[in-house]
Amino acid sequence: MDEQIGMSAASSRPLLVATGITKAYGGVVALRGADLEVLPGEIHALLGENGAGKSTLIKILVGAIHRDGGDLLWRGEPLVMESRRDAIEKGIRVVFQHSALIEHLTVEENLVLGEEDARMGWIDRRAMARRAQEALAELDLDIDLKTPVSRLKVGERQLVEIARALSAEGKLLILDEPTASLSEGDAERLFALLRKATGRGTAVIYISHRLDEVLNLADRITILRDGASVGTVSRGEKSKSELVSMMVGRYVPDRVEDLAPPGGDVVLRVEGLCTATGLTDIDFELHEGEILGVYGLLGSGRTELARALMAADPISGGSIQLGWTDRPLRSVSDACDAGLGMVPEDRLTEGVFPVLSVRENLTVAAGSRVSRGGWVDTKRERRLAEEAKSQLSIVAPSVEARISTLSGGNQQKAVMGRWFLSPRRVLVLDDPTVGVDVGARHEIHRLIAQLASEGTSIVLTSSDLDELVALCHRIMVLRNKQVAGFVDGNDLDKSECLHLALGA
Repeated sequence: MDEQIGMSAASSRPLLVATGITKAYGGVVALRGADLEVLPGEIHALLGENGAGKSTLIKILVGAIHRDGGDLLWRGEPLVMESRRDAIEKGIRVVFQHSALIEHLTVEENLVLGEEDARMGWIDRRAMARRAQEALAELDLDIDLKTPVSRLKVGERQLVEIARALSAEGKLLILDEPTASLSEGDAERLFALLRKATGRGTAVIYISHRLDEVLNLADRITILRDGASVGTVSRGEKSKSELVSMMVGRYVPDRVEDLAPPGGDVVLRVEGLCTATGLTDIDFELHEGEILGVYGLLGSGRTELARALMAADPISGGSIQLGWTDRPLRSVSDACDAGLGMVPEDRLTEGVFPVLSVRENLTVAAGSRVSRGGWVDTKRERRLAEEAKSQLSIVAPSVEARISTLSGGNQQKAVMGRWFLSPRRVLVLDDPTVGVDVGARHEIHRLIAQLASEGTSIVLTSSDLDELVALCHRIMVLRNKQVAGFVDGNDLDKSECLHLALGA
Protein backbone atom coordinates (compact mmCIF):
# COMPACT_ATOMS: atom_id res chain seq x y z
CA MET A 1 0.00 0.00 0.00
CA ASP A 2 1.25 3.51 -0.74
CA GLU A 3 3.16 4.79 2.29
CA GLN A 4 2.28 8.39 1.43
CA ILE A 5 -1.46 8.01 1.90
CA GLY A 6 -2.92 10.91 3.83
CA MET A 7 0.33 12.93 4.11
CA SER A 8 -0.56 15.53 1.53
CA ALA A 9 -2.04 18.82 2.67
CA ALA A 10 -2.15 18.69 6.48
CA SER A 11 -2.07 22.20 7.96
CA SER A 12 -0.78 23.13 11.42
CA ARG A 13 -3.95 25.08 12.32
CA PRO A 14 -6.61 22.68 13.69
CA LEU A 15 -9.89 22.33 11.83
CA LEU A 16 -11.65 20.67 14.77
CA VAL A 17 -10.72 20.50 18.45
CA ALA A 18 -12.70 18.49 21.01
CA THR A 19 -11.60 18.85 24.65
CA GLY A 20 -12.85 16.97 27.71
CA ILE A 21 -16.03 15.69 26.03
CA THR A 22 -18.36 13.85 28.43
CA LYS A 23 -21.60 11.97 27.87
CA ALA A 24 -23.70 9.69 30.09
CA TYR A 25 -26.89 7.73 29.46
CA GLY A 26 -28.57 7.47 32.84
CA GLY A 27 -26.01 5.81 35.07
CA VAL A 28 -23.87 4.56 32.17
CA VAL A 29 -20.93 6.83 31.33
CA ALA A 30 -20.06 6.65 27.62
CA LEU A 31 -17.45 9.44 27.55
CA ARG A 32 -15.52 10.65 30.58
CA GLY A 33 -13.00 13.02 28.99
CA ALA A 34 -12.40 12.56 25.27
CA ASP A 35 -9.94 14.81 23.45
CA LEU A 36 -9.45 14.99 19.68
CA GLU A 37 -7.65 17.42 17.39
CA VAL A 38 -8.02 17.15 13.61
CA LEU A 39 -5.97 19.10 11.08
CA PRO A 40 -7.07 20.04 7.54
CA GLY A 41 -5.80 17.56 4.97
CA GLU A 42 -4.95 14.77 7.42
CA ILE A 43 -6.33 11.29 7.93
CA HIS A 44 -6.80 10.95 11.67
CA ALA A 45 -7.60 7.45 12.91
CA LEU A 46 -9.75 6.94 16.00
CA LEU A 47 -9.10 3.61 17.71
CA GLY A 48 -10.58 1.83 20.69
CA GLU A 49 -12.48 -1.27 21.72
CA ASN A 50 -16.24 -1.50 21.22
CA GLY A 51 -17.67 0.50 24.09
CA ALA A 52 -14.64 2.81 24.31
CA GLY A 53 -16.77 5.76 23.19
CA LYS A 54 -15.84 6.17 19.52
CA SER A 55 -19.40 6.05 18.18
CA THR A 56 -20.66 8.38 20.92
CA LEU A 57 -17.93 10.92 20.13
CA ILE A 58 -18.63 11.00 16.40
CA LYS A 59 -22.37 11.28 17.02
CA ILE A 60 -21.62 14.37 19.08
CA LEU A 61 -19.38 15.75 16.33
CA VAL A 62 -22.17 15.43 13.73
CA GLY A 63 -24.99 16.74 15.95
CA ALA A 64 -26.80 13.42 16.30
CA ILE A 65 -26.64 13.66 20.12
CA HIS A 66 -25.70 16.43 22.57
CA ARG A 67 -22.67 16.32 24.83
CA ASP A 68 -22.98 16.74 28.60
CA GLY A 69 -19.70 18.60 28.98
CA GLY A 70 -16.49 19.66 27.27
CA ASP A 71 -15.69 22.08 24.47
CA LEU A 72 -15.85 21.91 20.67
CA LEU A 73 -14.03 24.35 18.41
CA TRP A 74 -14.38 24.61 14.63
CA ARG A 75 -11.60 26.65 13.04
CA GLY A 76 -10.93 28.25 16.40
CA GLU A 77 -14.56 29.25 17.04
CA PRO A 78 -17.02 27.54 19.43
CA LEU A 79 -18.97 24.85 17.57
CA VAL A 80 -22.68 24.55 18.36
CA MET A 81 -24.32 21.36 17.11
CA GLU A 82 -28.08 21.24 17.50
CA SER A 83 -28.77 18.77 14.72
CA ARG A 84 -27.29 16.82 11.80
CA ARG A 85 -28.25 19.72 9.55
CA ASP A 86 -25.80 21.97 11.42
CA ALA A 87 -23.01 19.49 10.68
CA ILE A 88 -23.92 19.27 7.00
CA GLU A 89 -23.90 23.07 6.68
CA LYS A 90 -20.42 23.16 8.21
CA GLY A 91 -19.23 20.59 5.67
CA ILE A 92 -19.08 17.63 8.06
CA ARG A 93 -20.13 14.36 6.46
CA VAL A 94 -20.36 10.94 8.10
CA VAL A 95 -20.74 7.33 7.02
CA PHE A 96 -21.77 5.26 10.01
CA GLN A 97 -20.84 1.59 10.41
CA HIS A 98 -24.41 0.44 9.88
CA SER A 99 -26.27 1.53 6.78
CA ALA A 100 -28.33 4.70 6.94
CA LEU A 101 -29.70 4.29 3.41
CA ILE A 102 -33.46 4.31 2.78
CA GLU A 103 -34.15 0.74 1.70
CA HIS A 104 -37.27 1.32 -0.41
CA LEU A 105 -35.59 4.10 -2.42
CA THR A 106 -33.31 3.44 -5.39
CA VAL A 107 -29.54 3.81 -5.43
CA GLU A 108 -29.94 7.03 -7.41
CA GLU A 109 -32.45 8.52 -4.96
CA ASN A 110 -30.25 7.66 -1.99
CA LEU A 111 -27.17 9.20 -3.58
CA VAL A 112 -28.80 12.62 -3.93
CA LEU A 113 -31.19 12.45 -0.97
CA GLY A 114 -31.60 15.86 0.64
CA GLU A 115 -29.69 17.58 -2.16
CA GLU A 116 -31.95 16.95 -5.14
CA ASP A 117 -31.67 19.21 -8.18
CA ALA A 118 -34.86 21.21 -8.73
CA ARG A 119 -36.16 23.70 -11.24
CA MET A 120 -39.21 25.83 -10.44
CA GLY A 121 -40.28 23.35 -7.78
CA TRP A 122 -39.82 20.26 -9.96
CA ILE A 123 -37.07 17.68 -9.40
CA ASP A 124 -34.63 17.53 -12.32
CA ARG A 125 -34.38 13.76 -12.81
CA ARG A 126 -31.71 14.01 -15.49
CA ALA A 127 -29.45 16.12 -13.28
CA MET A 128 -30.03 13.69 -10.42
CA ALA A 129 -29.07 10.71 -12.55
CA ARG A 130 -25.96 12.49 -13.85
CA ARG A 131 -24.77 13.38 -10.33
CA ALA A 132 -25.50 9.89 -9.04
CA GLN A 133 -23.61 8.26 -11.92
CA GLU A 134 -20.63 10.55 -11.31
CA ALA A 135 -20.63 9.56 -7.63
CA LEU A 136 -20.53 5.86 -8.50
CA ALA A 137 -17.88 6.43 -11.16
CA GLU A 138 -15.54 7.90 -8.53
CA LEU A 139 -15.43 4.48 -6.86
CA ASP A 140 -15.58 2.63 -10.20
CA LEU A 141 -18.86 1.01 -9.15
CA ASP A 142 -21.07 -0.86 -11.61
CA ILE A 143 -24.42 -0.71 -9.81
CA ASP A 144 -27.75 -0.05 -11.56
CA LEU A 145 -28.99 3.35 -10.34
CA LYS A 146 -32.61 2.16 -10.48
CA THR A 147 -32.02 -0.78 -8.12
CA PRO A 148 -33.79 -0.49 -4.74
CA VAL A 149 -31.25 -0.43 -1.93
CA SER A 150 -33.07 -3.35 -0.28
CA ARG A 151 -31.70 -5.61 -3.04
CA LEU A 152 -28.06 -4.67 -2.48
CA LYS A 153 -25.58 -6.75 -0.51
CA VAL A 154 -24.01 -5.37 2.64
CA GLY A 155 -20.78 -4.44 0.86
CA GLU A 156 -22.61 -2.71 -1.99
CA ARG A 157 -24.65 -0.64 0.46
CA GLN A 158 -21.45 0.44 2.18
CA LEU A 159 -19.97 1.55 -1.15
CA VAL A 160 -23.09 3.54 -2.05
CA GLU A 161 -22.95 5.39 1.29
CA ILE A 162 -19.26 6.15 0.85
CA ALA A 163 -19.90 7.38 -2.70
CA ARG A 164 -22.62 9.71 -1.41
CA ALA A 165 -20.35 11.17 1.28
CA LEU A 166 -17.36 11.63 -1.03
CA SER A 167 -19.43 13.32 -3.74
CA ALA A 168 -20.34 16.14 -1.32
CA GLU A 169 -16.71 17.38 -1.08
CA GLY A 170 -17.04 18.43 2.56
CA LYS A 171 -14.39 19.85 4.87
CA LEU A 172 -14.47 16.90 7.31
CA LEU A 173 -15.36 13.33 6.37
CA ILE A 174 -15.98 10.80 9.15
CA LEU A 175 -15.84 7.11 8.16
CA ASP A 176 -16.86 4.45 10.68
CA GLU A 177 -15.53 1.01 9.65
CA PRO A 178 -15.72 1.84 5.93
CA THR A 179 -13.90 -1.28 4.71
CA ALA A 180 -15.56 -3.83 7.01
CA SER A 181 -17.56 -5.32 4.14
CA LEU A 182 -15.33 -4.33 1.20
CA SER A 183 -13.05 -6.42 -0.96
CA GLU A 184 -9.38 -5.51 -1.08
CA GLY A 185 -9.83 -3.95 -4.52
CA ASP A 186 -12.74 -1.77 -3.36
CA ALA A 187 -10.76 -0.78 -0.27
CA GLU A 188 -7.79 0.29 -2.38
CA ARG A 189 -10.07 2.44 -4.55
CA LEU A 190 -11.41 4.06 -1.40
CA PHE A 191 -7.89 4.80 -0.15
CA ALA A 192 -7.03 6.43 -3.47
CA LEU A 193 -10.08 8.67 -3.19
CA LEU A 194 -9.15 9.61 0.37
CA ARG A 195 -5.70 10.66 -0.91
CA LYS A 196 -7.42 12.85 -3.48
CA ALA A 197 -9.75 14.35 -0.84
CA THR A 198 -6.95 15.14 1.62
CA GLY A 199 -4.98 16.67 -1.23
CA ARG A 200 -7.82 19.19 -1.55
CA GLY A 201 -7.57 19.95 2.18
CA THR A 202 -10.44 17.74 3.37
CA ALA A 203 -9.81 16.16 6.79
CA VAL A 204 -10.77 12.55 7.47
CA ILE A 205 -11.60 10.89 10.79
CA TYR A 206 -11.11 7.19 10.13
CA ILE A 207 -12.44 4.52 12.48
CA SER A 208 -11.38 0.92 11.89
CA HIS A 209 -10.50 -2.24 13.78
CA ARG A 210 -8.12 -3.25 10.98
CA LEU A 211 -4.85 -2.08 12.47
CA ASP A 212 -2.64 -2.89 9.47
CA GLU A 213 -4.91 -0.66 7.41
CA VAL A 214 -4.73 2.14 10.00
CA LEU A 215 -0.94 1.93 10.31
CA ASN A 216 -0.57 2.41 6.54
CA LEU A 217 -3.31 4.99 6.14
CA ALA A 218 -3.36 7.42 9.06
CA ASP A 219 -1.16 10.45 9.66
CA ARG A 220 -2.06 10.43 13.34
CA ILE A 221 -3.97 8.10 15.66
CA THR A 222 -5.99 8.91 18.77
CA ILE A 223 -6.81 6.02 21.13
CA LEU A 224 -9.87 5.89 23.40
CA ARG A 225 -10.24 3.51 26.33
CA ASP A 226 -13.20 3.40 28.72
CA GLY A 227 -14.55 6.69 27.40
CA ALA A 228 -11.34 8.70 27.76
CA SER A 229 -8.44 9.58 25.48
CA VAL A 230 -5.24 7.73 26.38
CA GLY A 231 -3.01 9.34 23.77
CA THR A 232 -2.43 10.60 20.23
CA VAL A 233 0.50 9.26 18.22
CA SER A 234 1.94 9.97 14.80
CA ARG A 235 2.48 7.45 12.02
CA GLY A 236 5.33 5.07 12.87
CA GLU A 237 5.53 6.14 16.50
CA LYS A 238 3.90 2.95 17.87
CA SER A 239 3.88 -0.65 16.67
CA LYS A 240 0.72 -2.67 16.11
CA SER A 241 1.10 -4.53 19.41
CA GLU A 242 1.73 -1.25 21.28
CA LEU A 243 -1.47 0.24 19.85
CA VAL A 244 -3.41 -2.86 20.91
CA SER A 245 -2.01 -2.58 24.44
CA MET A 246 -3.05 1.09 24.56
CA MET A 247 -6.57 0.18 23.48
CA VAL A 248 -7.21 -2.72 25.84
CA GLY A 249 -4.76 -2.06 28.65
CA ARG A 250 -3.21 -5.52 28.37
CA TYR A 251 -1.30 -7.80 25.99
CA VAL A 252 -3.41 -9.57 23.35
CA PRO A 253 -1.82 -12.39 21.28
CA ASP A 254 -2.07 -12.28 17.49
CA ARG A 255 -3.28 -15.85 17.03
CA VAL A 256 -4.97 -18.72 18.82
CA GLU A 257 -2.40 -21.01 20.38
CA ASP A 258 -2.54 -24.81 20.56
CA LEU A 259 -5.46 -25.30 18.16
CA ALA A 260 -6.61 -28.91 18.60
CA PRO A 261 -6.30 -31.08 15.44
CA PRO A 262 -9.57 -32.20 13.82
CA GLY A 263 -10.91 -35.74 14.04
CA GLY A 264 -11.13 -38.21 11.19
CA ASP A 265 -14.92 -38.51 10.88
CA VAL A 266 -16.63 -36.58 8.10
CA VAL A 267 -19.64 -34.74 9.55
CA LEU A 268 -20.60 -32.73 6.46
CA ARG A 269 -20.16 -33.63 2.80
CA VAL A 270 -21.12 -31.20 0.03
CA GLU A 271 -21.15 -32.52 -3.55
CA GLY A 272 -21.90 -30.59 -6.74
CA LEU A 273 -23.78 -27.88 -4.85
CA CYS A 274 -25.58 -25.38 -7.10
CA THR A 275 -28.00 -22.62 -6.08
CA ALA A 276 -30.14 -19.98 -7.69
CA THR A 277 -27.83 -17.43 -6.03
CA GLY A 278 -25.03 -18.49 -8.38
CA LEU A 279 -23.04 -21.19 -6.55
CA THR A 280 -21.77 -23.81 -9.01
CA ASP A 281 -20.35 -27.30 -8.39
CA ILE A 282 -19.21 -26.72 -4.81
CA ASP A 283 -17.48 -29.82 -3.35
CA PHE A 284 -15.90 -30.18 0.09
CA GLU A 285 -15.84 -32.23 3.27
CA LEU A 286 -15.86 -31.05 6.88
CA HIS A 287 -14.37 -33.19 9.64
CA GLU A 288 -15.26 -33.45 13.31
CA GLY A 289 -13.71 -30.58 15.28
CA GLU A 290 -12.35 -28.94 12.11
CA ILE A 291 -12.38 -25.21 11.46
CA LEU A 292 -12.68 -24.83 7.68
CA GLY A 293 -12.08 -21.28 6.51
CA VAL A 294 -13.86 -19.92 3.45
CA TYR A 295 -12.13 -17.01 1.74
CA GLY A 296 -12.86 -15.01 -1.39
CA LEU A 297 -13.22 -11.47 -2.64
CA LEU A 298 -16.50 -9.55 -2.49
CA GLY A 299 -19.04 -11.42 -4.64
CA SER A 300 -17.11 -14.71 -4.54
CA GLY A 301 -20.02 -16.54 -2.88
CA ARG A 302 -19.02 -16.74 0.80
CA THR A 303 -22.37 -15.63 2.21
CA GLU A 304 -24.30 -17.55 -0.45
CA LEU A 305 -22.53 -20.73 0.66
CA ALA A 306 -23.24 -20.06 4.33
CA ARG A 307 -26.93 -19.51 3.62
CA ALA A 308 -27.16 -22.64 1.44
CA LEU A 309 -25.62 -24.80 4.18
CA MET A 310 -28.32 -23.59 6.59
CA ALA A 311 -31.09 -24.11 3.99
CA ALA A 312 -31.81 -20.38 4.09
CA ASP A 313 -31.45 -20.46 0.28
CA PRO A 314 -32.72 -23.52 -1.63
CA ILE A 315 -30.28 -25.60 -3.64
CA SER A 316 -30.92 -26.27 -7.32
CA GLY A 317 -28.41 -29.08 -7.74
CA GLY A 318 -26.03 -31.33 -5.86
CA SER A 319 -26.38 -32.40 -2.24
CA ILE A 320 -25.59 -31.54 1.38
CA GLN A 321 -25.15 -34.68 3.48
CA LEU A 322 -24.78 -34.84 7.25
CA GLY A 323 -22.69 -37.62 8.74
CA TRP A 324 -25.13 -38.52 11.51
CA THR A 325 -28.52 -38.34 9.80
CA ASP A 326 -30.18 -38.78 6.40
CA ARG A 327 -32.71 -36.08 7.19
CA PRO A 328 -33.12 -33.66 4.25
CA LEU A 329 -32.66 -29.97 4.96
CA ARG A 330 -35.55 -28.06 3.40
CA SER A 331 -35.61 -25.06 5.76
CA VAL A 332 -33.63 -23.26 8.45
CA SER A 333 -35.85 -25.00 11.00
CA ASP A 334 -34.83 -28.39 9.56
CA ALA A 335 -31.16 -27.40 9.75
CA CYS A 336 -31.46 -26.29 13.40
CA ASP A 337 -33.36 -29.46 14.34
CA ALA A 338 -30.67 -31.55 12.65
CA GLY A 339 -27.90 -29.98 14.72
CA LEU A 340 -26.67 -27.02 12.66
CA GLY A 341 -26.38 -23.42 13.83
CA MET A 342 -25.37 -20.14 12.24
CA VAL A 343 -24.02 -16.70 13.09
CA PRO A 344 -25.07 -14.54 10.09
CA GLU A 345 -23.05 -11.79 8.43
CA ASP A 346 -25.57 -9.03 9.18
CA ARG A 347 -25.81 -9.01 12.96
CA LEU A 348 -28.39 -6.23 13.19
CA THR A 349 -31.01 -7.57 10.80
CA GLU A 350 -30.43 -11.34 11.05
CA GLY A 351 -28.49 -12.02 14.27
CA VAL A 352 -29.92 -10.22 17.29
CA PHE A 353 -33.46 -9.51 18.38
CA PRO A 354 -32.88 -5.82 19.22
CA VAL A 355 -36.01 -5.26 21.34
CA LEU A 356 -35.31 -8.32 23.52
CA SER A 357 -32.97 -8.66 26.48
CA VAL A 358 -29.53 -10.23 26.60
CA ARG A 359 -31.13 -13.18 28.43
CA GLU A 360 -33.72 -13.75 25.72
CA ASN A 361 -31.15 -13.45 22.93
CA LEU A 362 -28.87 -15.96 24.62
CA THR A 363 -31.56 -18.57 25.30
CA VAL A 364 -33.66 -18.23 22.14
CA ALA A 365 -32.29 -21.52 20.69
CA ALA A 366 -32.25 -23.40 24.01
CA GLY A 367 -35.96 -24.13 24.35
CA SER A 368 -35.51 -27.68 25.63
CA ARG A 369 -33.19 -26.47 28.41
CA VAL A 370 -35.33 -23.60 29.69
CA SER A 371 -38.87 -24.94 29.32
CA ARG A 372 -40.90 -27.55 31.15
CA GLY A 373 -44.27 -28.77 30.02
CA GLY A 374 -44.42 -26.03 27.39
CA TRP A 375 -43.74 -23.24 29.92
CA VAL A 376 -40.51 -21.25 30.18
CA ASP A 377 -38.76 -21.69 33.53
CA THR A 378 -37.61 -18.07 33.90
CA LYS A 379 -35.39 -18.80 36.91
CA ARG A 380 -33.53 -21.51 35.01
CA GLU A 381 -33.40 -19.31 31.91
CA ARG A 382 -31.90 -16.44 33.91
CA ARG A 383 -29.36 -18.73 35.58
CA LEU A 384 -28.18 -20.15 32.25
CA ALA A 385 -27.97 -16.65 30.78
CA GLU A 386 -25.89 -15.43 33.74
CA GLU A 387 -23.51 -18.38 33.33
CA ALA A 388 -23.14 -17.68 29.61
CA LYS A 389 -22.61 -13.96 30.23
CA SER A 390 -19.77 -14.77 32.63
CA GLN A 391 -18.23 -17.50 30.47
CA LEU A 392 -18.28 -15.34 27.32
CA SER A 393 -17.15 -12.15 29.11
CA ILE A 394 -20.18 -10.24 27.83
CA VAL A 395 -20.06 -6.68 29.15
CA ALA A 396 -23.62 -5.68 30.07
CA PRO A 397 -25.28 -4.10 33.14
CA SER A 398 -27.32 -7.29 33.52
CA VAL A 399 -28.83 -10.09 31.44
CA GLU A 400 -32.09 -8.13 31.54
CA ALA A 401 -30.57 -5.19 29.63
CA ARG A 402 -31.90 -4.73 26.10
CA ILE A 403 -29.27 -6.16 23.76
CA SER A 404 -29.40 -3.10 21.50
CA THR A 405 -27.76 -1.10 24.32
CA LEU A 406 -24.60 -3.25 24.16
CA SER A 407 -21.56 -2.57 22.00
CA GLY A 408 -21.27 -4.44 18.70
CA GLY A 409 -18.64 -6.84 20.03
CA ASN A 410 -20.76 -7.80 23.04
CA GLN A 411 -23.84 -8.26 20.85
CA GLN A 412 -21.80 -10.60 18.66
CA LYS A 413 -20.61 -12.60 21.66
CA ALA A 414 -24.24 -13.01 22.70
CA VAL A 415 -25.14 -14.32 19.23
CA MET A 416 -22.23 -16.77 19.52
CA GLY A 417 -23.29 -17.61 23.07
CA ARG A 418 -26.68 -18.98 22.10
CA TRP A 419 -24.84 -21.93 20.53
CA PHE A 420 -23.00 -22.58 23.79
CA LEU A 421 -26.37 -22.97 25.51
CA SER A 422 -27.66 -25.09 22.62
CA PRO A 423 -24.62 -27.06 21.33
CA ARG A 424 -24.47 -27.82 17.59
CA ARG A 425 -22.69 -30.52 15.60
CA VAL A 426 -21.88 -27.98 12.86
CA LEU A 427 -21.67 -24.20 13.15
CA VAL A 428 -21.66 -21.86 10.16
CA LEU A 429 -20.03 -18.53 11.06
CA ASP A 430 -20.39 -15.87 8.37
CA ASP A 431 -17.78 -13.12 8.99
CA PRO A 432 -18.38 -13.28 12.77
CA THR A 433 -15.84 -10.60 13.76
CA VAL A 434 -16.70 -7.95 11.18
CA GLY A 435 -16.88 -4.56 12.88
CA VAL A 436 -15.77 -5.74 16.34
CA ASP A 437 -12.72 -4.49 18.22
CA VAL A 438 -9.44 -6.31 18.76
CA GLY A 439 -10.31 -7.37 22.32
CA ALA A 440 -13.73 -8.79 21.42
CA ARG A 441 -12.21 -10.34 18.30
CA HIS A 442 -9.70 -12.26 20.43
CA GLU A 443 -12.51 -13.42 22.73
CA ILE A 444 -14.55 -14.64 19.76
CA HIS A 445 -11.51 -16.46 18.36
CA ARG A 446 -11.05 -18.13 21.75
CA LEU A 447 -14.71 -19.21 21.76
CA ILE A 448 -14.42 -20.64 18.24
CA ALA A 449 -11.30 -22.62 19.18
CA GLN A 450 -13.01 -23.86 22.35
CA LEU A 451 -16.06 -25.07 20.42
CA ALA A 452 -13.82 -26.89 17.93
CA SER A 453 -11.83 -28.55 20.73
CA GLU A 454 -15.12 -29.84 22.16
CA GLY A 455 -15.97 -31.50 18.83
CA THR A 456 -18.04 -28.85 17.04
CA SER A 457 -17.20 -28.60 13.34
CA ILE A 458 -17.07 -25.05 12.02
CA VAL A 459 -17.35 -23.43 8.61
CA LEU A 460 -15.86 -19.95 9.05
CA THR A 461 -16.23 -17.40 6.25
CA SER A 462 -14.28 -14.18 6.53
CA SER A 463 -13.21 -11.18 4.49
CA ASP A 464 -10.09 -11.02 6.70
CA LEU A 465 -7.42 -13.41 5.47
CA ASP A 466 -5.25 -12.85 8.56
CA GLU A 467 -8.13 -14.08 10.72
CA LEU A 468 -8.48 -17.29 8.72
CA VAL A 469 -4.75 -17.98 8.77
CA ALA A 470 -4.68 -17.48 12.56
CA LEU A 471 -7.66 -19.72 13.28
CA CYS A 472 -8.32 -22.38 10.65
CA HIS A 473 -7.08 -25.89 9.92
CA ARG A 474 -7.75 -25.45 6.17
CA ILE A 475 -8.94 -22.66 3.91
CA MET A 476 -11.25 -23.15 0.93
CA VAL A 477 -10.95 -20.31 -1.57
CA LEU A 478 -13.94 -19.27 -3.70
CA ARG A 479 -13.81 -17.33 -6.95
CA ASN A 480 -16.84 -16.45 -9.08
CA LYS A 481 -18.96 -18.64 -6.74
CA GLN A 482 -16.91 -21.75 -7.49
CA VAL A 483 -14.18 -23.53 -5.53
CA ALA A 484 -10.83 -22.17 -6.71
CA GLY A 485 -8.80 -24.46 -4.47
CA PHE A 486 -7.79 -25.42 -0.93
CA VAL A 487 -4.84 -24.29 1.18
CA ASP A 488 -3.80 -26.38 4.18
CA GLY A 489 -0.77 -27.33 6.24
CA ASN A 490 0.78 -26.12 9.46
CA ASP A 491 1.62 -22.72 7.98
CA LEU A 492 -1.26 -21.49 5.85
CA ASP A 493 0.08 -19.43 2.96
CA LYS A 494 -1.68 -16.05 2.53
CA SER A 495 -0.15 -15.44 -0.88
CA GLU A 496 -1.46 -18.76 -2.17
CA CYS A 497 -4.97 -17.86 -0.95
CA LEU A 498 -4.78 -14.49 -2.71
CA HIS A 499 -3.53 -16.06 -5.94
CA LEU A 500 -6.46 -18.48 -5.92
CA ALA A 501 -8.96 -15.70 -5.08
CA LEU A 502 -7.65 -13.49 -7.89
CA GLY A 503 -7.29 -16.29 -10.43
CA ALA A 504 -3.56 -15.54 -10.80
